[in-house]
Amino acid sequence: MTKMDRTRPTLRLIDDSKRQRFEPSPPKTTQQDCHPSMAFDELSSKIDFESLIASGEELSRNFHGLACSVLAQIEKNGNVRLVNSLIAAASASTDTNQLRLWFSLFGPVEFVDGKAKYKPHAQTMIEAAMATPFWTIKPDE
Repeated sequence: MTKMDRTRPTLRLIDDSKRQRFEPSPPKTTQQDCHPSMAFDELSSKIDFESLIASGEELSRNFHGLACSVLAQIEKNGNVRLVNSLIAAASASTDTNQLRLWFSLFGPVEFVDGKAKYKPHAQTMIEAAMATPFWTIKPDE
């Protein structure tokens, strides 16, 4: 059995994404201590929603960059196992159906029983994938 080399950048990024998922930082507040008996209106005025939104957008951009790195690895060596790892590392708020569709549209990837499979003779469109974040893909309904 071969060991995974955790020094490779893509695997480290996936591990970091998993850590962020399971160790979320609390939303910033203007006051350090929020008493549990505080009214919702009082609490919502103290939470820095702009910071919360900005951190969510930054996380989405980082995740998109990671997906592009995985796509580049698929183009380089045809290994789609990283796609499955990335989908497993996605947070609950990430629409994995959009992510799967994004990989299918821009890379040689197809999904069989929820797992990524390499699709031979398909092209990888890295530049288009970099310009199109996966959350902007709308699945056909």
